[in-house]
Amino acid sequence: MTKVIELLNEEQQIINNLYESGILEDIKIEIEEEKLKTAYLSFAPIYGCNFRCEYCFGKYGENYRGEEKKFSDERLEQSLNYFFYQAYPNANQYRIDFVSGGEPLLGIETIKKTIDYSKKFSKENNKKVNIWICTNGSLLNEEICMYLSDNNVAIGVSIDGSQEKHDNKRKDIFGKGTYERITNNIQKLLKNNNLEKKFKDIWGLATASNENCDFVEIIKEYKKIGIKNAQIRLVRDGSSYDVTKIRREYEKLAQFLLAKFREEDLDFFYMIINENDQFGKILKRLILNQLHIRRCYAGCNKITICPDGSIYPCDSFVGKENYKIGDIKSKENFQGKFYDIDVLNNEICSHCDIKYICGGDCYYNSLLKTGKETQPDAEFCEIQHIIIKLNIKLKYDMQQYDEELYRKLEKGLILKDGYSKRFG
Repeated sequence: MTKVIELLNEEQQIINNLYESGILEDIKIEIEEEKLKTAYLSFAPIYGCNFRCEYCFGKYGENYRGEEKKFSDERLEQSLNYFFYQAYPNANQYRIDFVSGGEPLLGIETIKKTIDYSKKFSKENNKKVNIWICTNGSLLNEEICMYLSDNNVAIGVSIDGSQEKHDNKRKDIFGKGTYERITNNIQKLLKNNNLEKKFKDIWGLATASNENCDFVEIIKEYKKIGIKNAQIRLVRDGSSYDVTKIRREYEKLAQFLLAKFREEDLDFFYMIINENDQFGKILKRLILNQLHIRRCYAGCNKITICPDGSIYPCDSFVGKENYKIGDIKSKENFQGKFYDIDVLNNEICSHCDIKYICGGDCYYNSLLKTGKETQPDAEFCEIQHIIIKLNIKLKYDMQQYDEELYRKLEKGLILKDGYSKRFG
């Protein structure tokens, strides 16, 4: 443990030196400017779902209180016009995420019209538009997969590890487990030679809870299924975390990854090291020496638009009227309280020694746990400290064991991430 503390202090000293030299403020500006080059729109093509997942933040589409549960053609065009031309006309590129709040593929016609509009916009303005869809996987038939593949849509499928664990939380409207249906569809997708290879690099989206936080089991299950990218996040439903249990499972994950490193097997590293996985994003930041001043850019360069034209900072806040930040019919600037939130001006985060590695709590999780979107949850903070210390030790142990293999991993991450290291 002494080495871990020393390493943590070393990371902090580097950051302190940057701050004292005046470089950090320039880095903050660089980070902001780089992030704001991409604008994000997340929305549910339809508010309704064929599943009844226990911890759904969207309540199967019931969180949205508007009269229309899906976009009319007119409102969809108005919303996309607003996003591209009014909200973010100066962005270099765009990303549209079809998210939960319902099962997106139940609104496939809205998805198709959005893709058609985006392709036209991209051609006319010479700007790239990336499209991503989060699905429960139940409707992934050959026709839909061919369409998504042909239009370069990336997909993530919600699956919580083993069949037992998944079926316990993710049931359909009849109360039946959904694991077998989803994995069968994934296997058909992976075996279809007519689909683009890139399309087959699907994401596994797992929601971890006190009952299901066996992170090693989840990624092993993904490997068995054929999933190459993992996003495991702790559930955000306002419930209390069993920190002792979660600590133990993250310790097992760190030990597992170190064992795989010593076997020269880097597949699991490439699976979880990304900005979406709760553990993997921290390891990524430590290996690539990245600084972060925000948890995310909700309400800044990321918005959610609903079928009635209302605008929210992200899809998690839909239906919470106090957090509505605008309307597509308004000419007013929607950038409000979310725009200025970062770890430097947050009263709690600003005094934290790991703030630049952590980036802060999810605004929605903070709201559920503390009643204020700007006040981090104490349990989340404790877990983040656990994750960061484990990852610092993991980084140290890998370097000590095989520096050459560690550099290979580092180079692979740079290539995958398209990231140029900020510091030598």
